[in-house]
Amino acid sequence: MPEGAEYSAEDATNVLLHAATSSSNSIESAVQDLQAMHPISRIPCADTVHTYVKENDIDEMMSFYRKMNSEFIDMVNISDSPQDIAIDFHNVPYYGDKNTKGVVGIQPKNG
Repeated sequence: MPEGAEYSAEDATNVLLHAATSSSNSIESAVQDLQAMHPISRIPCADTVHTYVKENDIDEMMSFYRKMNSEFIDMVNISDSPQDIAIDFHNVPYYGDKNTKGVVGIQPKNG
């Protein structure tokens, strides 16, 4: 982020991650979702997030995301051997075996 920026790179990244992993169709929609879910949090507007993306070097952004993924892998204590990983963020019902390893339920939507 530029020196003196009101929001951090993490703030902008949180919006981008929400846009990528939710039913939001745009950064604007992701901002509105986050503001509704966290009304007292400081969330940058869509224009700020767009500016962050436009003004940053793509290699630096990719490096940041690789570092974040590396920290995530360390956090979940995955060994050094290759792993198959899938992260699927949606609320589409799963009708398979609820005891399947890696399947995590969601809070019922309508009761």
